[in-house]
Amino acid sequence: MTIRMQIALWTVLFSLFFFFQGCDWFQSTPEKPNDGQTVADNQSVDMSIQEFVIREKMKNAVSRFPGDTLDLALHVLKNYPPGSYLADLDNISTNFARKGAVIYFTEKGKKYVFALIVKSMEGGKLIEIDNFTGYNSSFVDYDSTNLGTAFFFLTLFNYDRTDFTLVWEEIIPQSGGLMNFRYNSWGAFKIPYVNVHFFSAPQLSNDEYNFFLVNGLENKPHLLNIYEGHIRRRRMADINRDSIPDYYEWRVFYTDSSRTFLDSVGFIWKDSVYVNTQNPRMTRRY
Repeated sequence: MTIRMQIALWTVLFSLFFFFQGCDWFQSTPEKPNDGQTVADNQSVDMSIQEFVIREKMKNAVSRFPGDTLDLALHVLKNYPPGSYLADLDNISTNFARKGAVIYFTEKGKKYVFALIVKSMEGGKLIEIDNFTGYNSSFVDYDSTNLGTAFFFLTLFNYDRTDFTLVWEEIIPQSGGLMNFRYNSWGAFKIPYVNVHFFSAPQLSNDEYNFFLVNGLENKPHLLNIYEGHIRRRRMADINRDSIPDYYEWRVFYTDSSRTFLDSVGFIWKDSVYVNTQNPRMTRRY
């Protein structure tokens, strides 16, 4: 290689180095908030820190694959409104990092991802995701002014080897206390569903939001909420033997020192609501 060619090569390398230094995804340190600000007050700083954390995890990951959890977390950060994040599942052990709230599977040759996305309330304070996952976060409704308001969404993506495409998203009517979620099937018809598990401190109960894929994977699911707690109980059932799950709800009598579960009543799905089998005027959305 001649001297002239070496000079040209080094010129190109230095140009590329300084070019990438100027790109946001090559920043060695994240932005910092201005004096008197917190991260939640500055959308740009928040995104910079979140991206920096994801990039560091990418560097240190032992095993990766195209479209993995880190790729999805970065996709959410880049394509969703500020204050939106891929949720983490609860982990009671301090020895292991929390896992991203994702479920991967393949159907008819296509790769899909179920994910839990958390969004900050539009125009409100940006949330910090750690404030909405785990047992302690189930008290968040008492401190939403300081911690912001979170909206959880069950989201289905298709991954085509290069990028994520949104198939559908459904809001979960719970703002904190995320514990876990899983993919399963139910009943004689083996209806597939996604179960999202929260703990509710105000109700002293475990709440499960079950999204049944009654119309196929790529159509929006049917939501059924069940719970088990100190002062309330609702359990899944198959009352009228159709493809839509039903439930029984109990009346509870309780005092400071005791509780008694009284009679239960069934609810079945009719048209667009659950209907009380003993009092049709009483309905529930899910």
